[in-house]
Amino acid sequence: MRFVSASPMKKQERHIAKPESPLIVERLSRWDQLEEIRPALENMLQSSAPEVGAFSTYEFLRAWWEAYGDSNGRELFFLACRVSNGDIVAMAPLFREKELRRRVLRLVGDTSDDVDGFDLLAANGFESRAVVAWGQWLAANRSEWSTLELNSVPTGSRLLADFRAVCKSQRFASREVTISHRVIQLPSDWEQYRQRLSSKMRFSISHQMRVAEKKWHPSMRLCQSEAEALQWLALMAKWQNVRWSSRGIRGKFEWNRRRLFYEKFVIGLVRNGDLRFWALVANDQLLAVELGCRFEGRYVGIHPAFDPALAPYSPGVVLRTMILQRLIRDGMERYDFGAGDEKYKLRWANERKTFSNFCCAPHWSQAGLRLQINNVVDCTRKMVKSLLMGWSAA
Repeated sequence: MRFVSASPMKKQERHIAKPESPLIVERLSRWDQLEEIRPALENMLQSSAPEVGAFSTYEFLRAWWEAYGDSNGRELFFLACRVSNGDIVAMAPLFREKELRRRVLRLVGDTSDDVDGFDLLAANGFESRAVVAWGQWLAANRSEWSTLELNSVPTGSRLLADFRAVCKSQRFASREVTISHRVIQLPSDWEQYRQRLSSKMRFSISHQMRVAEKKWHPSMRLCQSEAEALQWLALMAKWQNVRWSSRGIRGKFEWNRRRLFYEKFVIGLVRNGDLRFWALVANDQLLAVELGCRFEGRYVGIHPAFDPALAPYSPGVVLRTMILQRLIRDGMERYDFGAGDEKYKLRWANERKTFSNFCCAPHWSQAGLRLQINNVVDCTRKMVKSLLMGWSAA
């Protein structure tokens, strides 16, 4: 990831090395305010916990807001934490929207079903102080919000753990559910990874690679320019829409806002050097593509697609095999599939992690009472399931 030059980084590190400084919470509601503090935001992202990923970057936040921010009465609601000298050491990248009578705060990126893995941001050493400051601000400004939803956050996030504790101290009702998240921890060579796979998957990969070599003699290309990225993106959208329409379902990319988001996000990734947009090519024709990005030694696969007419030859399997081989050669640490336990992910990745959907509200508010009722329902379901399993075992 490219950030600001070394000199601003040193200045930022000197300032944030004072954890005893009191934190002041300030709401930022305009992009020009965020543009002014962009270097601080990028420095903070670099010094944040390792689970914070590519979807907390300025490029992602800006692209998502420009595509989706003007719907449903949404308002920017970034909560910045400053130390006494004015330096920003933490940021909650939120937006507010109205749902019926509720004012809901959510992380920028949520609700659109494009990517997974968001988080709050805090410089190293300021995580707990920042969460306490946010909790105090929320308690003192209850007229500004009804519900806070922190969805698709890594379950092991340090900031989320602190938020759980702050909710108890501020007497906020809360509820949390988890969703599966598949990753591949990449070894040092391809054969080591291959041996982790089932014998059926190993055979399938070898067979598909032989068929592809015999039929196409394909190669893999990496996107090199904004113009090329937009061309590949348009082709990816076309393939996806054809595939879904054949099942009588509206394709994901038929939504103009989604196309706009991906175009802006991809251009931002090209400019900072983190785009990893791969294509399987034969005779100058694209057979399959995979949109992804790099972040701090990790690769995130965002969207794969292939020519539906070539489905019997599994060009997507061939391309992913070549991508994994390349990532291993390049020393990447992890391939991230994103949320979900779809069958194709299970064939490639046997390591399961989780994202959390965490929601909180003032304890005695209507939203808070609803959360408490849902918690009781969840506990009752678990208890009944446990009793039924015990009876069946007996």
